[in-house]
Formats: sequence, C-alpha cells, structure tokens
Amino acid sequence: MMPADFAPALLGTLFPGKGKWPSADRTGAPARFAERAAASPPLAQAVEAIRSHLPADFASRDAAGRTTALQGAEAVAPAAFALVFAEATGFYYTEPLVQKVNEGKTGFPARPPQPQGIPLEPFDYSILDKRKIKVLGE
Repeated sequence: MMPADFAPALLGTLFPGKGKWPSADRTGAPARFAERAAASPPLAQAVEAIRSHLPADFASRDAAGRTTALQGAEAVAPAAFALVFAEATGFYYTEPLVQKVNEGKTGFPARPPQPQGIPLEPFDYSILDKRKIKVLGE
C-alpha cells in the first residue's frame, strides 16, 4: 500500500499543469489512481518497483527534485514506469477539469462519441462471410 502523499506527488510530477491545464495533484486523479493500484496487483507491483528506486523523501521534494528522481526510476525500471505512466495518463485525462480544458482547446465536446456522435448505419455482418470461409478452410 502506498503512502497517502505518494500518488499526489507522483501524478503531480508527471502532469504538473501549465496555463489552463491543472496539475494532476489538484484533481481527483491521484485518489482514483491509488484505488486502482490497490485493486490491481500488476499496477501495485509496478508502483512498488518505481517507489523502490525513489528516495524516501520523494513526496516532500520540490518539482525539480521529484522529476529528477522519477527520471532515475524510469531508467532502471522502464517497464514498471511505462505501466504506471499509462494508468496515470488515463486517470488524468478523464478528470472533468482536464476534459473541460481539452474541450476548450479542441472544440470537441468532452463526452463519449456514441450514442450522440456520428450516426452509423447498422453493421452488415455479411461482409464477414468471405472471411469466415477462409478461416474455416471451406
């Protein structure tokens, strides 16, 4: 289990915010990330692998110190770092505050594309018939 100050420090370092973009530690992303890590053994192991390569005072360091420490951890545990970063990215970019900024910058509404997106024709499963024959060897 990670210390309470670790997820905000980690995500705040990975996504420090700039301009209208909020720092991840000022969103709900760290709490959701910590919940996911507690429920996902692979993510928990990756977080622990990263933490094992960070100084004990990581969360209390300034932004530059945390960045340097994370770069070192990434260098020695790249697979663990990649998993942690991928999960953190998903939690950050699904935050309502971040989605609002993204919506303002792109002009696209921050919502799933369906069912309010582009109307689609019903799928024609007959296009798969030729593929089925090749797969079945008929």
